[in-house]
Amino acid sequence: MLTKLSFGHVIKAVHVAKASALMEELQRSVEALNFSVMLVGRSMIQPKPNSDKTESGSVIEPSV
Repeated sequence: MLTKLSFGHVIKAVHVAKASALMEELQRSVEALNFSVMLVGRSMIQPKPNSDKTESGSVIEPSV
């Protein structure tokens, strides 16, 4: 039978395990968010292949 002291240790171990699982989940979420931000930043920096503007922002007139 569990004594009061060992029961307290079991409760503490459960809390530590829950906190550890929450921290791992939080870390995965932060890593996913960082990856998303990196992709958005990369797409904003890279020029679009079908862009009709020059680097200065002026529109390129199509030659006929």
